[in-house]
Amino acid sequence: MQLGVRLRRSSALRVSIAALAILAAVVPPLARAVDTAVVRSDATASPSNIVIGFVGGFVGHDNSHHGAVQFAQRIQQAVPKDTYIRVFENRRRKQAYSEVLRLLDTNHDGVLSPDEKSRAHIVLFGHSWGASAAVLLARDLRRRHIPVLLTVQVDSVA
Repeated sequence: MQLGVRLRRSSALRVSIAALAILAAVVPPLARAVDTAVVRSDATASPSNIVIGFVGGFVGHDNSHHGAVQFAQRIQQAVPKDTYIRVFENRRRKQAYSEVLRLLDTNHDGVLSPDEKSRAHIVLFGHSWGASAAVLLARDLRRRHIPVLLTVQVDSVA
């Protein structure tokens, strides 16, 4: 029994490291591209990158023993400071959706212009039910013509 738990933890760790490597490779070049193309005139400008994670099961978004929360803490150390990173419970997908819209709406008029949508650099990740929430959020955003650069799903559930 102990060996099975170790193997699952080892696999989860390897997947997390691989996902972290992907995010580290994708997000910093995007931030450089945004920094050279967009002049920020005020502090209310949208973040250069948005990284949203979802925990699985009935885990709280701030449960530091959960892999998705630990993963968010790790990537926060590797990405530009103006990257928005937040973890949600898998049942809070609509809240995450609203937060993305709020972050992208730089002029605060309640309507996303094509320009605001084109500046979206969004990465979504999740574990278990959280992975399903990440996919559903990506689909919700796609329906609004908001691009998602990357989704990372670990142990996804339908």
